[in-house]
Amino acid sequence: MTNGINRIIDVFLDSSVLFAACGSLTGASHSIVSLAEMGLLNVHITPYVTMEVERNLHRRLPKGVPLLNQFLEKGTLILNNNPALEACKVWSHVIEEKDTPIVAAAVAINANYLLSFNTKDFTQQVAEACNINILTPGQFIQLSRKVLSAGLKQHPNA
Repeated sequence: MTNGINRIIDVFLDSSVLFAACGSLTGASHSIVSLAEMGLLNVHITPYVTMEVERNLHRRLPKGVPLLNQFLEKGTLILNNNPALEACKVWSHVIEEKDTPIVAAAVAINANYLLSFNTKDFTQQVAEACNINILTPGQFIQLSRKVLSAGLKQHPNA
């Protein structure tokens, strides 16, 4: 008997989400990392993301640095290679150049979701162009709750 889940979902985090996960143990961003720790999600990042987060944590939230290091050392987050410059240039017509490495990396890993707090730049137009669902962490958690709730209602023991 299956539980209705065919495969683990691949999620790519931009730096705003990883920063938030390191800054608060109670927010949606940290909950997403916790789901990865439990093996319920594949959460992907790149060195580009980690460098930006580390730089911002040192400047704005030094107490979050040990948590970032813990995530990286435990293997909670899947560290993918930075995309090649050519792969980034493909997306320059739909998003600012500084954000093209995020889109290119998410596309390269075939992410189901790209999570970001930057709703100004990561728009529905970008989502459609790269064929990836772009959500905030809160939206992703709400969607996950709905999916789990629907699955539990269909479970034979419910």
